[in-house]
Order: sequence, then C-alpha cells, then structure tokens
Amino acid sequence: MDTKHMKSPIYPPIPEPQDSSGPVTVDLCGVWKYQQPVRDRLAAIPLGDELVLHVPGEVVMQGLPYTPAESIALERTISVPQDWAGQRVRLRFDAVYSACTLWIDGKPAGAHMGGFTPFDLDVTDFARPGRDMRLTLHIDNASVADLIGFATRYADHPLVGIPRKAMLYALPDTHLSELAVSTIFQDGDYSDATLRLTIDVTAPCRLEVALTDSDGTRIELGGRDLQAGASVQDFEVRAPRLWDTETPALYQLSVTLGGRRYTRAIGFREITARDRKLMLNGQPIKLRGVNHHESHPLTGRADTARWAAIDVRLFREANINYLRTSHYPPTIELVEACDRMGMLLEVEAPVCFAFGQFDYMPTWDDLPEQTQAAAMAYIRDGSLEMVSFYRSHPSVAIWSVANESHWAPPFAVSAAAVQEADPTRPTTFNWWRLNPDCRGHVEIANHHYPDAGQVADFESEERPILFDEFAHLFCYNDRELATDPGLRLLWGGFLSSQWEEIVALPNGAGGAIWAAIDDWFAVPQPDGSHKWHGYGEWGPLDGWRRKKPEYEEMARVFDPVRVTVPDLVAGEPARVTLENRFDFASFDELSVVWRMGDREECVAVSGGPGTQATFDIPRAQHGARLEIDLSLPRLNYWRRVTSECPASNMPTAASAFVAPEGGAASARLGSWTVRTTESRISVCPDGGGPEALLGLALIPRQVSRLQGVRTERVTGPLESSAGEWHDLIIELSSDAVTITARCDIAEGSFRLQTDESQDLSVSYEFRLTEAFEPFQTGIELRLPRTLTELEWESGGVRSDYPDDHPARGSGHASALRQGDWAASSRHVLEPAWPWALDETPQGTNDFRSTKRGVHSVALSAPGGEGYRLRPEGPADARAQMREDAVSFFLFDFTGHGSERFLASFAPHTTLGIGDIVQGHFRISLASDARRAS
Repeated sequence: MDTKHMKSPIYPPIPEPQDSSGPVTVDLCGVWKYQQPVRDRLAAIPLGDELVLHVPGEVVMQGLPYTPAESIALERTISVPQDWAGQRVRLRFDAVYSACTLWIDGKPAGAHMGGFTPFDLDVTDFARPGRDMRLTLHIDNASVADLIGFATRYADHPLVGIPRKAMLYALPDTHLSELAVSTIFQDGDYSDATLRLTIDVTAPCRLEVALTDSDGTRIELGGRDLQAGASVQDFEVRAPRLWDTETPALYQLSVTLGGRRYTRAIGFREITARDRKLMLNGQPIKLRGVNHHESHPLTGRADTARWAAIDVRLFREANINYLRTSHYPPTIELVEACDRMGMLLEVEAPVCFAFGQFDYMPTWDDLPEQTQAAAMAYIRDGSLEMVSFYRSHPSVAIWSVANESHWAPPFAVSAAAVQEADPTRPTTFNWWRLNPDCRGHVEIANHHYPDAGQVADFESEERPILFDEFAHLFCYNDRELATDPGLRLLWGGFLSSQWEEIVALPNGAGGAIWAAIDDWFAVPQPDGSHKWHGYGEWGPLDGWRRKKPEYEEMARVFDPVRVTVPDLVAGEPARVTLENRFDFASFDELSVVWRMGDREECVAVSGGPGTQATFDIPRAQHGARLEIDLSLPRLNYWRRVTSECPASNMPTAASAFVAPEGGAASARLGSWTVRTTESRISVCPDGGGPEALLGLALIPRQVSRLQGVRTERVTGPLESSAGEWHDLIIELSSDAVTITARCDIAEGSFRLQTDESQDLSVSYEFRLTEAFEPFQTGIELRLPRTLTELEWESGGVRSDYPDDHPARGSGHASALRQGDWAASSRHVLEPAWPWALDETPQGTNDFRSTKRGVHSVALSAPGGEGYRLRPEGPADARAQMREDAVSFFLFDFTGHGSERFLASFAPHTTLGIGDIVQGHFRISLASDARRAS
C-alpha cells in the first residue's frame, strides 16, 4: 500500500477565548444517560434517566448492568452557546471504547473505531446556537480494535465507556485546522534552531508568530501572508534554551491569525537514532524507564488524567527519565506533564498480542479477507491518529508500532505511515526477540526480557537497541509473596545486575522495567461487594500510588550518581568512587560532603556524564558510621549514602548448607526448662516467661501461576514441610541438653547450653530424608499471640533506607495496624496508610517481611516480655501471626523465590537426601521489643 501523502486525522487547535465573548469550549464530562440493551437503533427516542454513567468512566467499573455481547447507548443533552452563531462547531472525544456511532438529535453524525485514540468531528450542520443538542453514542466493546488491541482481556474486564474527556468547541470561520510543531538543528550545531510549523488554514490570512520563554521574555518571529490550505512555515530562532530531561525548557508558542490567538507549550530538542546510539540534542542518552498503563483500582483504564502529573512526578523522583505507554497511547494530560517535568515518552500504538501471538487470535494468513481489511484500516488509522494528536510535544521521543505481535503486512504499512507523517522521531517494534522481518521498517531494535548475561549478545546489532520490557517485578509467585512481602527487596539486585549490562552495551539505548503501577481493578459486584481483576501487583507503585519496596530499589539502581563504597575495615582507609550517570549535568555542579565521627570534609569533584571521580576516607574505627551527602540543587538532587564499620565483636557469617560426610520428658538448664512430649519441644525461662515451642522451619518454594490474570487475592502463607516431631529423645549431660528428633522430611538433633549470661545457646543439625526445594530454612519459635512487636538490628550494612522500608537496617514493626485485623482491614477498599502497614491475618507487610542480615531480633508483647534471638552469624528473620499463636522465624537460608521472569538471575537451590540444615543462635528474654539491646 502506498502511504505517501496519506492524510492525517484532523485535530484543530482551539483558540483562546476573546475578552468580549463567552467560552470557546463546552465540557462534556459529567452525567450521561445509560441504556442497555439499546432500544432504539436510530436514536430517535431520548433515553430515560434511570441509569447514568459519570464521564470519564467505564460502565463496568461504575457497577452498571452490562452484557458484553450487546451494544450500549450513552446520551447527553447540551446547550450550544448563542454566541457561537456563524462559527464552526466541532466535537472531540479523547477516547471512546471501543467502536462507536454518534447520533445528534436522532441523525447519524459520525463513527469511530478505537478505544485509546481521539476523534474529532465537525458538527456545524447539526448545531443550532442558543438551542439544545442531544448527543447519543451507540458503543460496542467487542470490535476489531478490541481484538487487535487485546485491551479487554488484558484488563480482565470490559472497558466499554467514555474513558477520557470530551468537549464541544467553536472555531471562527477563518481558523487553523492543523498546527504541528517540530524543531530542526543543522549539522549537529545546537546553538540556533529552526521552528517548523506545519499548518492548514481555512482562508487567506495574515499569520503572526511569537515565543515567550519561562522568564516572560517575548520573542517576535515575524508574520506571513498565507493562502488557504496546507503549508510548512519555518522560523529561525537564535540560541533557544534546549529542552532535555534535566532542564525541560518550555516556550509558549503564540500563533495569531484572523484576530484569534492560538497557544501551546513547545520545546526545542532533537531525538535521533544514529551511530548505533539514541541521541538527545546530539548527546548519547540511556533511557531509564518503566512501562506505564493507564490504571486505577476504582476507575479501571478511565479517568486517569487526574493521576498524570502525580505519576510523572513520582517516577521522576525515582530517577526515571522515560515512560513507555504500554500498550496504547496515553492521556494528553500525561504527555503535558512529561513536557513540564522532562520525562521522555515512547508512545505505543494500540496493538497488542496480535496475529497469532500467544494464540490469542488467528495469524494474519488465517484471517478472512474482510477481517484483514478491517485490521489493516484500524492499525493504519490508529497509528496516524496517535501521531497527529501527540507529535508537537517535546517529551514524545519514540513511536512504537505495536507490542509483542507477529509481524504482518499492516505493520509495514503503519511504520511507513508514521515515518511519513513524522520524520523527526525514530520508531520501534516491541518484540521479545530481534525479528528480522521488521529490521528494515523501524530504526530502533527491541528485545524483551533478556536472561542474565544475555545483553552482551546484542552488541552485533547494527541499530541502537532498547530492552523495552526487562527486570519484571515479582508478581506471579503469589504464595511466596504472601508468605514474605520482603522477598520484593531481592528484585533490586536483579535490576542492578542487568542494568549494568545495558549501561555497558555500546549500542544499548536503555530499557523499561515491567511495570510502573499495579494493574489490579476492584470491579463492583451486584451485591455491593468488589471482585479484584487483573494481572496483579507488578509495579514499584501500587494502584493507589503508594510506594512499594521496589520503588526505593529502582531509585537506587537508576541514581544519576553511582556511589561505590568498599566495606569499611577498622584501621584501614577506604576509597570512594563516584560515577556520573546524569544525562547532561557535570560533576562540577555536584556538592559532596562526607562525615565520620567528629570529622567532616567537602570534596571537589568534576567530570561530565560517563566520567568517574574518587576520594579517600581515613581509617575508620570499630562501630564508626560514614555519611556521604550529595546534592545538585539546580536539579533538586539530594542523596545520603551511609556505611558502617562493624563493631569489634560482630560475628561472621556461617554457611547456609553443609553437605554431610557420610514420650514426655524435661530437663533443667540454668534458668531454663526444656520439655519434650510426643510431638513437641519447648523451652521456658524461670520467672513465668512465655513458653516457646521449638520447631524446624523448612519452607518450600512454590510457583503459584505461570502468567496471566488473577481472580482473587492470595493471602495464605506457605507452611513448613517439616511437620510434627517424632521419636523425641532428650539427654542431659553436665553442661548441655541434647534432643534427637525426626520430622516428616529430616532427622537430627538440637544441642542447648547456658553460660554465665544465662542466655540459652541453641545449635541444630538436621539431615534431610527427602529431596526438598527450599524457599527458607531455619528455626521456628511458636509463641503466644500476644507477642506482636518485632524489633531488629543489622550490623555492618548501609542504613539509608526510609523509616518505613522493610530493608532498613534496624527498626520496629507491629503485627497489627490498629490491634484488630478484622475490624481495621478486611472491609477497607482504598487504604489511607503506607504499603508497609497493609495487613493480612498473618500481620502487616512490615511485620511479615524478612529482615536480612540481622545480628539481633526480638519479638515481645507491647511493653511486655518476649524473646530476643542472636544468631552466630548474620541471619534472616521474620514473624507471622496465627489464629492462636505467632511464629518467630530465624533462617540460615533465604532463597530468591520462583518468579519465572527472574529465574536466570538466581538458579534455584535444591537439597537432596542427606544434605544438612544447620545453625546456631542464642535466646534471651526481651523485656520490651522497642528497647535497644
């Protein structure tokens, strides 16, 4: 198909209102009458007002009755302003999902296919200024757009409705019907620029153009006499401030013709793919990105414009410089926020899993000719609508032709059409292997989910390559996450290792984490309850925009200053290395101050992006804390890095696993009593302290689901495979108690001793009698349910995490947010607390999250007694509430879980028959879990 001079969709710019006239727009958001089934296919009879949809909105997310196989009708009556007489009247919907027909006062006025691209109609012939206008939409959720875009199945609920804003607006008879902005720089010289306006005017007129910068300085660019029709007008601009990710300089463009003024924010910048690199204003740039869906738990894919600026700000604060709008174009409000905040965008056409991918629809060759024709038209038209609507925005850097679809003829057509409509930006095709069929059609290569160590294999690719989906967050190992929410902390290590591979790749353009925000929808049910639908919790932000543990890990990995601090050793100096990973800023602007004890020093560093600087720290003493403060005020950058020199008595780590070489009783041990029954081992201190049941914790790893949507929350934790004790034998020697025991999959012994401190020293060694795939292994103390306060300390680790982050080096966590899980959590839909305080019957996320590398951990009643555990070497610990008790775990091994997207980064540990699980720790009374030991 010849794409040359293919006409782009029309989205006329809207002029500013004149002082003497009324508004030029009428907002169509608000209440629309709803009907299903559609009783009048000709829209001659007005709808009743028994049911209404609030626009923007989805029918299903507002709890309206809906049958997927049938059309719906939406209707609203509006008054056309009297002073619009003699003007052109147009109607614009930013989106209607997914195929619709528009009727005005019972007469057909237009139609549109596609749920994420806007359509704009001239309705002058229907408008009667000073009188009412009845707008009726007949909408189908099922369509070729929904089939090829996969959006309903992806969201796991029908998206039918009006998800974005709509308006009626007026244009003078002489007006701009098109205004597209691009900026051009000559021969790599970014001192001066050409402002290119692609315009279409409806009548001969005088055009005046000016710019206003952020300081309010007005720059007159001159005027032109134009004939009616389309033209390209170039204006030279001397020394404009450049728009980039760190200094997103915006100008207000003012275009005046026919006595009316049109304005929009623009930026001077150039994005190119050349010399196997992605370049912004002539400088190579690495895209540090996430995949952003339009999503909210209460509104679905609709009414998300209110979150646009919040989303962009949150991700900019986490050092993200790039969003991929998976898997459809975003709201215009998101694009405008990206313009203001320096966030680059890859805008993706609304095509996902098409033509045989994952067998969700037939291959191209298996489609009937009529369906092929419809698919060709939808992909071509949707792509052009995308380009026409967003192309004047400086944040838009890349066009994506489709997501994870089998290459087919429509993609060659749409790629060519996009490049014809906008030659100023590169294109890509998102596929998780390098597809040779698309090589000659798009300028940027793309690969999804490279395995560990695989990134370097792409160095031979002749184009710059994006890894537009990588470092998938933990999501599908539901039971493991329900058991240990702190498992999410390990994801940061996977992200870091692969990001370093991408940074080192000469043609690596960057990548986008999957994903940005949890895709998880609370769909109302007829009985007033809600049922959760969607793929699940795969974002560093949850659907409520709360920060999850991965958010902090992401911000650290993508930090523009990579800080390397060696482990501090008492009596030895240390050299700190700083690597400049800013997009444009120099270290000359960076303030560096370090302090340790009573010493403080400012360090001068210099060097542009990609360079390194070093400085030395003098000899540290045992227990010393090093703080390094970094700041670059112009970019609102501030960071503190900390490290600690271990105390002199800090134990060293023990190995997790050692391969082997080949009735009721009680005993007194110092101030402790040790008891065994047929299936129980307990210890109890003198003086009435709580009894602790001693068990072996052999927690199995588990793959909950491979992929796909999830229909309910999983809250049940994984339980130990050890089972009950059998064949218990207790032996007392002069200084120790030895208990031999057998459980379901292991056999071995405990050895308990005391010393002058009256702590109870416990060592254990058990040999597996069955093969076992571990998630965590260690010891469980089963304690009274009144012990709800967890306190821990980790030595020799960086402690610069936020106060509510599960990875913080020391802290306190309560099992329950308000004391009663059933009353405080079970029926709450929208949380008003941080993620760490989300709770299940097993406790809050913070309480249940594994605390890594602890050297002291305590569990006690509020203000009362409990137990403190001190492992021989750094170990991991967590707690878990039960119906009648609380489990207090100390682990000698914690695995990486079973998330399949990350399997290549951390091979699973498998224990065979005869392998040994062992450890050593001390137990003492803790009078108050919040009191330092």
